[in-house]
Amino acid sequence: MNVKANAIAVIAQLVVPEGDRAQFDQGYARIGELVAQSPGFLSSELGQSTDSLQDLTLIHRWEGVGAYRKFLSRYEVKLEVIPFLSKFTKESVTVEIISDSQSDMSQSAASSLAPDAQTFDRGSIHGER
Repeated sequence: MNVKANAIAVIAQLVVPEGDRAQFDQGYARIGELVAQSPGFLSSELGQSTDSLQDLTLIHRWEGVGAYRKFLSRYEVKLEVIPFLSKFTKESVTVEIISDSQSDMSQSAASSLAPDAQTFDRGSIHGER
């Protein structure tokens, strides 16, 4: 059975101090160049809080988790993007899109979450427990 993977969204809450905004804007432009060159990249959005000029939200959409992981494995990403975003990231989450009403063709799909996800202890495979 051939099952199409669901798209994913990577959502990062960022805190960019006022004095670092020019540096952030320059780094964000470089990130835009790198993601635009990446197979499976769908879109990027940067939002600013209505309550604080320092609080931003970055949303990247990818065709699937495989495309996102390939992006993360690129040398330039490890060298530039990850350290840069780590400086500003307050919180980050990657989610699987199971319902999409943004496009002309609204779609829903079952999650590709592993059947044992609720009982599997992820820490045990890394020796954390």
